[in-house]
Amino acid sequence: MGDVGELILQNLNPAQREAVTAPDGPLLVFAGAGSGKTRVLTRRIAYLIAVRDVHPSEILAVTFTNKAADVMRGRVEELLGRHAMGMWIHTFHGACVRILRSHAERVGRKPGFSIYDEADQQTLLKELFGVCEIDTDVFAVRQAAYLFDQAKNEAADPATLASHAPPSLREKYVHLCQLYATRVREANAFDFGDLIVETLRLLRENPEVRDGYRGRFRHLLVDEFQDTNRAQDLLIDELLGAHRNLMVVGDDDQSIYRWRGARIQNILDFEKKFPEAKVIVLGTNYRSTSRILQAADAVIKQNRGRKPKTLDTPNPEGAAIQRFVADDEYDEARFVARTAQELVTRRGLRPGDIAVFYRTNAQSRMIEEKLLETGLPYVVIGGTRFYDRKEVKDALGYLRLLINPNDGVALGRVINVPARNIGPRTVERIAAFAQEKACDVVAACRRVGAGEGELPTGARGRVAAFAQLIDRATTFAQEHKPSVTAGYVLREAGYIAALEASKKVEDKTRLENLAELLKAIEDFEDENEDEATLSLFLERVSLLSDPDLYDERANAISLMTLHAAKGLEFPAVIMIGLEDGLLPHSRSKESPAEFEEERRLCYVGITRTKERLFLTAAAMRRSFGGVPMPTRLSPFWFDLPPQLVEDIGSTRPNVSAFTTTRSTAFSSGPTTRLIRPREETIDPLFDYDESQDPADQPKLELLCRVRHPHFGPGVVTHLAGSGQLARATVRFDKFGEKTLILKYANLQYVAPPSEHL
Repeated sequence: MGDVGELILQNLNPAQREAVTAPDGPLLVFAGAGSGKTRVLTRRIAYLIAVRDVHPSEILAVTFTNKAADVMRGRVEELLGRHAMGMWIHTFHGACVRILRSHAERVGRKPGFSIYDEADQQTLLKELFGVCEIDTDVFAVRQAAYLFDQAKNEAADPATLASHAPPSLREKYVHLCQLYATRVREANAFDFGDLIVETLRLLRENPEVRDGYRGRFRHLLVDEFQDTNRAQDLLIDELLGAHRNLMVVGDDDQSIYRWRGARIQNILDFEKKFPEAKVIVLGTNYRSTSRILQAADAVIKQNRGRKPKTLDTPNPEGAAIQRFVADDEYDEARFVARTAQELVTRRGLRPGDIAVFYRTNAQSRMIEEKLLETGLPYVVIGGTRFYDRKEVKDALGYLRLLINPNDGVALGRVINVPARNIGPRTVERIAAFAQEKACDVVAACRRVGAGEGELPTGARGRVAAFAQLIDRATTFAQEHKPSVTAGYVLREAGYIAALEASKKVEDKTRLENLAELLKAIEDFEDENEDEATLSLFLERVSLLSDPDLYDERANAISLMTLHAAKGLEFPAVIMIGLEDGLLPHSRSKESPAEFEEERRLCYVGITRTKERLFLTAAAMRRSFGGVPMPTRLSPFWFDLPPQLVEDIGSTRPNVSAFTTTRSTAFSSGPTTRLIRPREETIDPLFDYDESQDPADQPKLELLCRVRHPHFGPGVVTHLAGSGQLARATVRFDKFGEKTLILKYANLQYVAPPSEHL
């Protein structure tokens, strides 16, 4: 096998070695948490190249984050050096972009196409709602975007989900789908879901293209296979040649993205699809202590829809898992801050060694406040992303127009930034002119500014000046590096000068963020050298996900949702809010599949921990209006064997005195308990009873449409309590899900379920 082959197999356990050296054909690797799946994937790729004589260009490996792809690529190159050049190691969307750029004309695009993110998609949909005369009080832009994404995750036309739109708007919804697809194509753009769907269409409608890729890629490797959706699974089928050399690696116990289309059955049914598949289980966890691993196993084994497996570890037993029941979220936040401070000052951990996990983003606010008081540095992962900040998106909008002059969304964003006295009506006329004359929007600005169309004289001059700016910047970009081009266009546009002249504090911060953007482009140029084009930088930014933005080098406490924690690990983890209705989320109560996913989410959180794990719950948690509401402990709290945990804090005596209430739906463990705060007695909450409501409260029903004076329109998803404690959970179109006390909420009943489902 040679020295390189021996090096590749060095320090692998028997199961890992078996996976790396497995023969050709379908291969399913169940990789438990912390079992070294990335090591196995990278060693497998290196083994194929160095020992099996597979050329690097004949390998396609796909995963879900750019960071994971970069790690895989880096490790293979570390083993093989220049012999690894030519591999395709990408995210699913990155691989599709690469394919689409090579065959853009076959799907009605040009190679310089834009990639619309969620904000771009909703901007276009909002415009088209006006064209289609769709009432946003009855059907929200967010709802339409959600249906579009759900359909594309299933490789379907969004119009097939018309039945999910309000009955009175279904024809308009179908028209919206058609108009949206046309406008995106005319803009020479794809939205995120299109990247997979349009690649599928390309391969299915062009057999010679499909066969070319099948002949090229002798080996396909898929990471995090449990997170694939139907469209991604179909894409793999289209690319898989007759050799059937497909290696998938994943863990059904870590499938937590059902809400965005992930299908756990893809991994559970792999052996049915490929009866000849070799199956290997990586069952040794090298990350966590024995107690943490036992706790994780105790939680996940309650699920029925899983492949039975047990993890072991060579690591020591470790410290007990500590549980704390706080009086309320303030007390909980004080515990988090106090614990973090102790871990740093007494246990010798760095702030960067500590993470705080929560189920929803709203839970971070109180934690942030208390951490600020300690002076410990922290960073919120998954909040407002750097590339989602207004000034950064404005700068990127200018750069997008230089690459893709068809990008109408980018034009609408920047044509009046900074203010040029070019209003929305003028932008609409430019877009209409571009459609009428079948030209791109920058050309439309040029022609309208020269006198074509029906713009007033003053507006013509302002539009002409903008077109000249873009033309100068486009010419400049052809001879200069992306970072220099970005600086040039921001100065020429007057954006930098406008921010410098402003006396607003936030505008000084915007200047700093633009300087950081230019630094990010320079870093990109250093990393990619001759390949560092403006088009590639914009592509990289478009495909970034939250985990890609996590910087393990930053010495700060990480605050993030459990979903964002996937793929990360920390010496110490504090998981907060283990309450029934929070974790598991209230939305999971009516669905066994969703409840099991909540349990997997808890499992993922536990298995991110290396050494010390803390779990918290609050006896009272405040909802809208600051009204404290009693809570129940999560059923997952009771899954943990007593010998693994230590209940700590001044609330400890109350834990054993809880009163038992109704068992949580689908929980196969002990019944949940109402958490009692100190020195306070509260009657348990029962099901919502309309007959006991005060006369001034609205008469609501599940799935009815309502309106709130601040949060706007939404749908009632849950009703609970009675009398003074009656409350409703509403999924608002623009503000997400919130639980409101009906006495204070001022909800207005809008429509019954049948009129908007």
